[in-house]
Order: sequence, then structure tokens, then C-alpha cells
Amino acid sequence: MQLIQVPPVPKSSFNKHRRVSDLLYSQLKHFQHVAAKQGIEIAPALLSEIHTEGGAARYITAVTRAVRERALASKNGTVSAGLRLVTSSPVQIPRGTPVEGLAIAAGADEGDAPGSKS
Repeated sequence: MQLIQVPPVPKSSFNKHRRVSDLLYSQLKHFQHVAAKQGIEIAPALLSEIHTEGGAARYITAVTRAVRERALASKNGTVSAGLRLVTSSPVQIPRGTPVEGLAIAAGADEGDAPGSKS
């Protein structure tokens, strides 16, 4: 098996004071929508800081923690949040499988795809 060398992450890749990209900002707005829909309250100070990488990281941490806690509580039967906790399991690739032979797909069923008729 050929090893792939991955260079170290440069220190400049994260700057807590740098503005977030438009893509990340759009994803954060979607995250806000999901949090509001689930009744998750986030401190207003965190909401006002999502324009920087550091603020976005703190906001994502807070929302993720709240969603996971709700999902765990729902799993234990204490909250009916409409959430479920999904953990990933490592993919086992048989030894000798050529990379070209691997198919990677999203985890949704075909009926879950946007525009599909169920």
C-alpha cells in the first residue's frame, strides 16, 4: 500500500478574528434556523459573534452540544425532540481493494432524496 503524505496544517489556516466565508455564514444561518425550530436557546452574545472564525466556532460548539444533549435525552425517553443520535462507524475496506473500485455515496435512502416521490 502506498502511503500518502499529508502536509501539516499551516498556522494561518485558523484566525479567530478573520471574517467567515459566505458559505460558512450561510451554513451558520441554517444552523440558527434548526436551533430555533428545535427550541434551543443560545446566548445572544454567541449569536452576535458568528461573523468571525472564533465566534463561529464557539456558536457551533454550543449548538452541537445542545442538539446532542436533546438527542440523548430523547433516546432516554425524557424529551420528545424529534431528534436521534447517529454515530458513525469506521468503514472497513478489504485488503487489496483497488481505489478505483470503491463507491462512496451519501447515507440517505433513495426515497429521501430531494425531488423524489415517496
